[in-house]
Amino acid sequence: MAASCAAAQSVTTTPVGVVRHTLQAGSNLVSAPLLPAIVHQAVPSSLTATTFVFPTNSFTSGASNTANGQLTHYIEIVSGEEAGLAFDIASNTTDTISISGSTTGLGLTGTETITIRPHVKLGTLFSNTSDLESIDHW
Repeated sequence: MAASCAAAQSVTTTPVGVVRHTLQAGSNLVSAPLLPAIVHQAVPSSLTATTFVFPTNSFTSGASNTANGQLTHYIEIVSGEEAGLAFDIASNTTDTISISGSTTGLGLTGTETITIRPHVKLGTLFSNTSDLESIDHW
């Protein structure tokens, strides 16, 4: 009688590439399960109910401002008691992010790590975006 023993192994890789799927005409659900790349990640030096302040020259002024009336980026709290909360970015300077909404009553301490990511739009998901421009800027 022979016995064998196999150890479990795990492999981790960074996702690379794309998946192409042709949708049939009609009602289809389209989802973007992958997050866009992090633009910035840090602990703010201070915060108020509507702003997160970072060291001078942390950002390009206006880089996260609205485009065509649409919000382009968001802040997500990724550490601490409020991890997972997200706020749209209304505007930014070289050191301050102003959010759409308020953190009042959330108990943020200013020691939480935040990430900044761009919003995913339909034009981000599809290579031929000429038909999607009006949808992206509703």
